[in-house]
Amino acid sequence: MITGERPVQDRLAGKCRELAGREFYRRYQDYWHSVMLSPDFPPPGGAVLDCGCGPGLLLDCLARRGFRVYGIDISMEMLKAARDEAAPAGLIAGSAETMGWRASSFDAVICKGSLHHLESPPRALAEIRRVLKPGGILVLSEPCRDNPVWRVAGRAVTALGRGFSSGHRVFTSRELAGLLDRTGFAVLGRRYFGLAGFALCAMAHHFSPLRFLPAGSFLAGLLIRLDEALADRYPARTLAWHLVIAARAVPRPGKQAGIPGSNLAAVPAGRRPGEGVKAPAEPAVGGAVPDSAQRL
Repeated sequence: MITGERPVQDRLAGKCRELAGREFYRRYQDYWHSVMLSPDFPPPGGAVLDCGCGPGLLLDCLARRGFRVYGIDISMEMLKAARDEAAPAGLIAGSAETMGWRASSFDAVICKGSLHHLESPPRALAEIRRVLKPGGILVLSEPCRDNPVWRVAGRAVTALGRGFSSGHRVFTSRELAGLLDRTGFAVLGRRYFGLAGFALCAMAHHFSPLRFLPAGSFLAGLLIRLDEALADRYPARTLAWHLVIAARAVPRPGKQAGIPGSNLAAVPAGRRPGEGVKAPAEPAVGGAVPDSAQRL
């Protein structure tokens, strides 16, 4: 976890709560979620973990689609918002780099704009691979800096915005695909996502004029259509804010997927993901629970 990240996310939680009640914001978030839940995603009924679940909009979407949902976030304020948004979810405070769930717990893991918030993305991906079932699906949506204009803009936004801490990084599509390959994932598909609609809707917690317009939802719908029309067109797609990647966990021959030295066992039949996560003062199976880890 990047130093200073928790207070940043705590500050954003109030804005996210307020935006969750805005129709234009929810409309664009629903569109974003539909893009992430690709044909490779497991069928309803499976266990899905949202790493960096924030205020819980994605958890609520997954629960409504019939998935068993779990979330982890470093911010207790974000988790309180997620509890209000997605009551059925199993929520834990902690870092994706050192999760307490047992190995092979989840059918899918989603990281929606959270990987670049972490101090060690490779360690987080190794930990995600450990808690995924063999052949499980990982879906990432990350800021993409394939275009040099966005690389400069991204550095300026993170440097000047109060919603970022000092250690943020951004990836090109090649860097992100290489990182997945090195941590035991096979990329199934990728898509550029988010142009004008992303800047005006998804980033409304920084600033958006749609917050002050009575026809914000209608305008968001027009922006979604525009983004969708340009998503696969060159060169417009290279200006996209995010890259969505779906990947499958590939077990290494003769080795258990996960962080070297881990002896976490698979979840026994009938046990739900998250069982085995103990209070911070007690040891978890195979290692200590992060200092911040607690159930909400």
